[in-house]
Amino acid sequence: MRKLLILSLFLFFTTSLAAQNNPLASRPYGQETVAFSATPAFNYATSYGKKIVLTGNVTSSTATGMEPGMYPTLEVCQDATGGRTFVPPTGFNGWVAIPSSANACIVEFLYYDGVQATVVTTATGGGGGSGTINSGTSGKIAIYSGSTTVSSDAKLDDGLTTANTLTYTDTGGMAAKSFNATGTGAAVVNGTNGACGAGVAGHSLLCLGDSLALTAKISLNGGAFLSIPQWSNDSPTPFGPLCADGTFPRLITVPIGSAGQPLLSTGSSSCFGYGALDLSSSSNVTNRLPKANMALTTVHTDQTNTFTAAGTIDLSAATSSAAFRIPNIAGASTTTNGTLAYNTTTNNFVGGMNSGNAIIPVTTITPTNNDCVKWVVTSGNFQLGDVGCGGTVSLSSLTAATTANTIANGNNGQTWQWSLTSAGGVGFKVTESSASTATGTPYLFQVSALSGSTANPARFDFNGNGVVVNTSGLLTSIGTGAIDATKLSGQISTSNLPSSSKMRTCAIIVGSDGGSALANTDIAPLGRQCFVPYAATVVEIEVAADGGTPNVIVAKNHAGTLTDLLSSALATAASGGIACSNSGGTAGLDGTTTCSATLQNTSLAAGDYIETHSATAGGTAKRMSIFITFTVN
Repeated sequence: MRKLLILSLFLFFTTSLAAQNNPLASRPYGQETVAFSATPAFNYATSYGKKIVLTGNVTSSTATGMEPGMYPTLEVCQDATGGRTFVPPTGFNGWVAIPSSANACIVEFLYYDGVQATVVTTATGGGGGSGTINSGTSGKIAIYSGSTTVSSDAKLDDGLTTANTLTYTDTGGMAAKSFNATGTGAAVVNGTNGACGAGVAGHSLLCLGDSLALTAKISLNGGAFLSIPQWSNDSPTPFGPLCADGTFPRLITVPIGSAGQPLLSTGSSSCFGYGALDLSSSSNVTNRLPKANMALTTVHTDQTNTFTAAGTIDLSAATSSAAFRIPNIAGASTTTNGTLAYNTTTNNFVGGMNSGNAIIPVTTITPTNNDCVKWVVTSGNFQLGDVGCGGTVSLSSLTAATTANTIANGNNGQTWQWSLTSAGGVGFKVTESSASTATGTPYLFQVSALSGSTANPARFDFNGNGVVVNTSGLLTSIGTGAIDATKLSGQISTSNLPSSSKMRTCAIIVGSDGGSALANTDIAPLGRQCFVPYAATVVEIEVAADGGTPNVIVAKNHAGTLTDLLSSALATAASGGIACSNSGGTAGLDGTTTCSATLQNTSLAAGDYIETHSATAGGTAKRMSIFITFTVN
């Protein structure tokens, strides 16, 4: 019954294919091609067969007009591009994924029971897919990119039964990612003796029946074909030594011996084996093993032994105080890093340190805690002695530094106190022994905090009132402390002032909110509105009005020559709202308005005037406000 159903479906499918896109395609049993849509609708009331060619992805589809007991079909084809996706109609069960190759097609055969349509079988063509082959063109076999089941057809040797053998007689061979034999009995691959040839880069090849070596060979990643070893029997000795049999390429294992037995050769005609090598009773062994043939980890007493990273000499369990001794040499000196020796001439320990000979000081006394150390030198012998200073050194005993020095005190605060009684006395003074001639900016005294530190660098106060250099590097007051301005002289350079202290604004107000609508000439030209008495740089121009969108170009007047500060007219926002311009097109000084980037020619010279050059009033605004903000250079 199953074969009859499949044959019927096949005959129906071939007839449907012949009816595609012809004048009779609208008859009930013809195939109708549905125009592509991302959401196509298939109406089976007009024909049993439907077809769609994918020129894009189908995200959803619907099927209507089916009757219980009906066998509808749906053919889905890729276009020349391929890779399109298709979402089948709701209620289509057992749907087989469509092939993705260019021009590939799949026909889904379904049975509709009045509730849902279930896929009975499929057929593919063009670009490959998956399914069951039940018929085809004589002498041809379909090739699928996915896994394929070949049916048990008497005309096709498919290997599905023990009676069939899949035989390839062509030189093309068989290529697949995997080969599965699911029938009973062992799977046998038979190769006729011949030359294996050369390997192929990027491929691993198996060659059965090499005519030269009469062995199976394998080539890895384009390498030469090499014979695959074969055991001489099915029961090799576990853990036994491996040996080549007399017949190539067979391998055997010999029996293992007892613990401690050496592996001995038994001659050229047979494999080696284990034997008993006993040297315990021999007083002399000729041809003993030379050093070159010993393990590298063997320690010798008559040569230099170099240890690896894991090498360790552990004498912790030794009971003799003389278990470890270093070389005792008269006048010993060593510059090899990490070496030790004892100089018997001066009785000093010496060691190689930083490629130099270093003397290692020792002491033969029991020092007192917190006492100071002193050198005790006797006939070239250096020892450490106890100076008996009790752990303290007077501040007046400090000597001049001979090199740069850093003392890391951690969280240990230090307090130096004075009780001055001398007239005009100075508790702590930093001065020079001679006038400095250093270039750059040398300092006699510096107090610095690191970036991100919460510590204020310096504080100077009298009974809690004074000044502090804070974490921003600013001099601020504490308590009632302040800077006495009457004691200041000279001027503060503008370069030392913050930007906010150097900022100035020129305001030009035209008209009034209660007046008449402004004309163009009311806004510009208005000559010499603001005077600039010092060199400056314009940072922003801002405009606003009581209504409309008037615009203006502001200029500088240098000795009668006008130069526009804007590359184009600056108009207010809608209804006279605030608008601004700066050189970067960034947020304005108010922090809210985004400025245009039309500001140019920002440099102002001492004696320049700021004025309006041209404008368009627009007929609505009665008042326009223009602000030019600049900083003193």
